[in-house]
Amino acid sequence: MKISSFFISSVSKDSGKFVTTIGLIRFLKANFHRVAFFKPITIDKKDSDIEFIHKYFNLNMDISQMSLYSVDEVEKILYNNDINKIISDVIKQYQVLIHKFDFVVVQGLAKEYI
Repeated sequence: MKISSFFISSVSKDSGKFVTTIGLIRFLKANFHRVAFFKPITIDKKDSDIEFIHKYFNLNMDISQMSLYSVDEVEKILYNNDINKIISDVIKQYQVLIHKFDFVVVQGLAKEYI
């Protein structure tokens, strides 16, 4: 079985996810040609982690592919009782990325934000 993605998450904020992500992407970029980063849910629509990773690693992907929803957008969708939309969209985007890239690093959001 070929491993083609990592999921980085934690139960609390400020736990080192970003530093772990940077180290992992740095390792992967040295060993694989096509590496993607995906953070499905962000605090705000504009995410400084995504912008940094995109620019620092010069990822060969559009920055819009790196995230789908802000927490506010997720809350509105959940208010309308449509969790399946979120799940479906995240799975679709993840599948697009794993078919296009050698490795996908997925970073989750601490539960405190949701």
